[in-house]
Amino acid sequence: MRVQFRSAGRPVVILSAILVASMLSACDQQTDDAPAPVVRPVISMVIGDVERMRTDSLPGRAKAVREINAGFEVPGRLITRPVDVGSVVRQGDVLATLDPAPFVARIRALEGERTALEATLLNAQTELGRRQKLLESDFVSEANVDNQIMLVRAAEAKIEAIDGALDAARVDLGYTTLEAPFDGTISEVVR
Repeated sequence: MRVQFRSAGRPVVILSAILVASMLSACDQQTDDAPAPVVRPVISMVIGDVERMRTDSLPGRAKAVREINAGFEVPGRLITRPVDVGSVVRQGDVLATLDPAPFVARIRALEGERTALEATLLNAQTELGRRQKLLESDFVSEANVDNQIMLVRAAEAKIEAIDGALDAARVDLGYTTLEAPFDGTISEVVR
């Protein structure tokens, strides 16, 4: 910068020097207050031959995090299978069902047997009561009463056995529906 004054005198030269110095210092202050430029990093990668990536095969084996081979616990005739390979299922979804009719019939038959055994037990208990009264009057022997006690206990044991068979038959009926134990995808169906 060049400043030229026409008057000849020392005060003007000093004044002009002060003026030039203040202008230069003002320029320095502006550059100090300006923020520094932000350097932003750039993420980059070198990509190789894309065509080669499409045609190359990489050996390996994919394995599921959770895997299960699900099947029926009881034999029967398959009546529905709403899923196939590739189906996405949620926990509790029905995968397949068997015909429940034979299992329902078994339960009904066992319930009928139980009812008949209850009637037999009631009759045996009533007869035991009669024989115990007759024993007090010495009209029957103690062995006769003991035989009747054995019949009552046998009927009670048969009812317990039928109750166990009924529980098993109800469990088997529950096995006629195959449900997904967790969320997943069907990978194989065996017929």
